[in-house]
Order: sequence, then structure tokens, then C-alpha cells
Amino acid sequence: MLLRTRVLERISLTAREDGTIILLGQLSRSPRWVAFSFILAPDNQIQWRGIASGTGEVLDDPVNATEGLKIPVRIGDQQDILTLDDASFKPFPQGCSEM
Repeated sequence: MLLRTRVLERISLTAREDGTIILLGQLSRSPRWVAFSFILAPDNQIQWRGIASGTGEVLDDPVNATEGLKIPVRIGDQQDILTLDDASFKPFPQGCSEM
């Protein structure tokens, strides 16, 4: 679905130590990114946990750290490292409705 609709340009999946998986994507033709947090339940169903979004061009794959997920971004002419911790993800009632 994502590749056909071209909603996201750069996509990465990162597995966290607690079993949570983060799907991070750069929105097409936009300086915005979006991240979805989910787990794979024992019955192999996806359980959506939350969503986070922000501004900046994602420069590389995120890295796991004690503080959270580190995302290298460019905002304007500045480079920065954003940290997404558990509090960065907001719950959403309809699952992956952003996509």
C-alpha cells in the first residue's frame, strides 16, 4: 500500500528491546516525517500503539538508544538528532488511520 500510493518516500523499521516496532517514514514531497509504534501479538496480529510526527528531512536510519529512538534529521540548513521516547507517541483509536 505505501509504495503504490507513494505516501512515504523513505521507510525504516526498527525493533525496540521491549518488542515494540517503529515504522518511520518521510512524507513524500514534504519536510515532515511520521512514526508508528506497534507490536506483533502472539496471534500474529498487529496491535497499534501510537503515532508521532514532526518536521525535518530524515537523513539516515534511526538508532536505538537508552533514551529512545534517535533520528538524524535536517531542518532548514541545520542537522539535528531527534529522540523519540515512549511519551512521544500519542495513541490513536482507529489503528493506522494516518496511512
